[in-house]
Amino acid sequence: MGTMINQEMTEREIDDMVVSRAGKHNAWENWQEVNPITSISLDLSEKSIEGLKSIARLKGEKGINSLLKRWVDERLIYEQRIINETKKATG
Repeated sequence: MGTMINQEMTEREIDDMVVSRAGKHNAWENWQEVNPITSISLDLSEKSIEGLKSIARLKGEKGINSLLKRWVDERLIYEQRIINETKKATG
């Protein structure tokens, strides 16, 4: 980037520098996504959706998507652990 932002720069100077570089794509680092997310859809009954909404509220989740994501992530960790233990046991 060339210019280093340090403690001696005022907020106004930093703002001016950012604004001056806003349209210059080569002045910014490329976006690096650590965990790319792919969306999927599920067909669920209304009863299931209402049940999930209730559970999400009780558990303090933002909604059913975050609840289901957490459940799937937890299950994947569990299943991977079982697979790894089975591989170790069978040599």
